[in-house]
Amino acid sequence: MSKNNGLSRGQRQAVITSLAAVVATIVVVVILVVALGVTKVKAISEDVEITTVQTARQFENMDDLQKTGYSFAGWYYDKEGVEKVDKIPTFSRKTVSVYARWVPNSYLITFDKQSGTGGTDNIDAKFDEVVPQVETPQRDAYNFAGYFTEPGGAGKQYYDGSGQPYINPENEALAIWDIPEKTTLYAKWIEKTETFTVTFVDADGETVLSTQTVQYSKNATPPVVTRA
Repeated sequence: MSKNNGLSRGQRQAVITSLAAVVATIVVVVILVVALGVTKVKAISEDVEITTVQTARQFENMDDLQKTGYSFAGWYYDKEGVEKVDKIPTFSRKTVSVYARWVPNSYLITFDKQSGTGGTDNIDAKFDEVVPQVETPQRDAYNFAGYFTEPGGAGKQYYDGSGQPYINPENEALAIWDIPEKTTLYAKWIEKTETFTVTFVDADGETVLSTQTVQYSKNATPPVVTRA
């Protein structure tokens, strides 16, 4: 006579059926939690919604964003970039808004002085920010007129003749660095047109022999004089 642990065949079948029902209920509950209680993440960059992902796991892969002139510096709970996003809960039945933080890149500017000497050789400028002040070069008989993207004063101007950021006369805006790569800027030179009065006097220091107006860097013509 075999043992049946005190349960008849019918009772054992009822227990098995009950256990199956419990397991099925648990599965249904889990499915409902996943479907209805999952955390959604709304990703925002520069006040523009990029996307809304349906799960926190999908959000974990959103770290390869790109923006011209900037480096992605992570996600934050606030626009100011103060509180960095930690692990977002998987189930909260909420939509969490997160904000991308961008850091401007620095790019090397090299100055081609176009026969000038002295002054700043190169400098780093941050993208989308006003270009930093530089020391100006010098050149005999010429005035420095700023730095441009092309030789001879062609292209876009970034610096004025004093080494300060160029001011756009149309809107009075300072020059912003907007080239996302290392760049060479070229000096523009304007020949000096200042004139000077040159007076030739006799050996007595008083008698004027000739008075001439002479342009800077040009030669005066000495008068022909004789003496008994």
